[in-house]
Amino acid sequence: MMAIGIGGFMAYTSSEASFVSFSLIIFIACNALEGPTMGLLSKVIPKTLANGILNAGLLATEAGTLGRVVGDFWLTAAAHGGIDNLVDALFGPLILLVAASVVITLWSYSRLQPRYDDEDDD
Repeated sequence: MMAIGIGGFMAYTSSEASFVSFSLIIFIACNALEGPTMGLLSKVIPKTLANGILNAGLLATEAGTLGRVVGDFWLTAAAHGGIDNLVDALFGPLILLVAASVVITLWSYSRLQPRYDDEDDD
């Protein structure tokens, strides 16, 4: 859905209705992906980092914050190139990153699944 929203946004931004529609698709897809992404991130963090102050929740939160910082810098750099090229500068690389993320996730999905042989049995 994210790739569809980005592709539509880049191709059909001539009207306000298409701008709002594709922006909503992108926004909803981003928010829907954040939960599973943080869940997977917490599963692959080593158990030795799950204790103390630097636990998996804090590390997952910090990874999300780092992503927002990178996004802010990306937006600033794209706007520095001029408003005329803003959409292409933002969403051109983004659609490539989304496609690469899907390919990498599909390639490594079997290693991302949680192991049930852990000693955490409640």
